[in-house]
Amino acid sequence: MIMKTIRVHSTEQRAARKPVPLDTSSDKRLEALKRTERELKQARDYAQAIVETVPPLLVLDEELRVKTANESFYKHFRVSPPQTENYLVYELGNSQWNIPKLRTFLEEILPRHSFFKDFEVTHEFETIGRRTVLLSGRQVRHLERILLFIDDITERVESRAAMQTSEIRYRRLFEAARDGILLLYPDTRKIADANPFMTELLGYPREELLGKELWEIGLLKDEEASRAAFGELQKKHFIRYEDLPLQNKQGQRREVEFVSNLYMENGHEVIQCNIRVITERKRAEQALLDAKHEFRRPTF
Repeated sequence: MIMKTIRVHSTEQRAARKPVPLDTSSDKRLEALKRTERELKQARDYAQAIVETVPPLLVLDEELRVKTANESFYKHFRVSPPQTENYLVYELGNSQWNIPKLRTFLEEILPRHSFFKDFEVTHEFETIGRRTVLLSGRQVRHLERILLFIDDITERVESRAAMQTSEIRYRRLFEAARDGILLLYPDTRKIADANPFMTELLGYPREELLGKELWEIGLLKDEEASRAAFGELQKKHFIRYEDLPLQNKQGQRREVEFVSNLYMENGHEVIQCNIRVITERKRAEQALLDAKHEFRRPTF
């Protein structure tokens, strides 16, 4: 007889062979925590990248002591973090930031209004010389910090001043020139401005010249001639008439040389006409011709 062995397993043994369910809740929490950390790091890196690319920036505490500055500040003012951080803003650069008006804004205006914007200062800075900057400040109360933005506008101010100087010089030349000068609108061919000599030459006050076309003040024969001249000017950007008759308001006739240029100014087309009186020159030329004819005339 073949005997079969019967094995009796205890309850503990049977339970040991069953699969143990995994605790996935802790894994999910861990993964969520890691994801949150990654997102926070990305947000922090993104914010830091923005801070580094904005104009020079100082972060101050409530005592106006510099906690940090961005890279733009260090590069622009040629200083290092050890020369900047944990110093009162007024102590920076051998007290070059100890500006009375800045103190007023930081100590009086900012606490009451939470921010100020575009406060212009021209100052002699130790490392970069005389500069004009716009200062803007903002309170971040929940962080107990003050953001101080510095926008260096020196080049803009100098460019604006140079342009104003250039405009003044041009205007003086325009007013003092002993040639007639007209500025015209390219689209309408009408006079936009006239210098004093032009009003003297034509006998019209400036107000009567403005808004008229050249043929209406006796410079060109008629409207058709004006249109043809401007068509040529549009193509060549330059026209010249060496001998053009001009009749003023009183009916007096003079010979003039007429030169017109079309050019761009601040992205807009401008037409400038220069009118030079050549009556005396023509008389001199005629006198010279008469003298030559008289010299060549045979004598008997």
